[in-house]
Amino acid sequence: MENHPKYQFTNEAITVHDIVGETDDESLMIVSKHVTVIQSEILDQSKQKLPVIKDSENKAIQVKQLNNRIADLSQIL
Repeated sequence: MENHPKYQFTNEAITVHDIVGETDDESLMIVSKHVTVIQSEILDQSKQKLPVIKDSENKAIQVKQLNNRIADLSQIL
């Protein structure tokens, strides 16, 4: 992302250090926060919108939602 020809990203968006937590819950929280930062920057620059995703308590659903959101963002890029 740091060399993307169309979009400019902050260091917060491209830093992937400490992406894995000590627990599954902590890891999901870290990845979700990171995806939210990247999403915000992509949508701000592209002027596109993505549907709102309702948070789930189910970890498997959270992972599926994050995968889908990452795929959606990849298509924008």
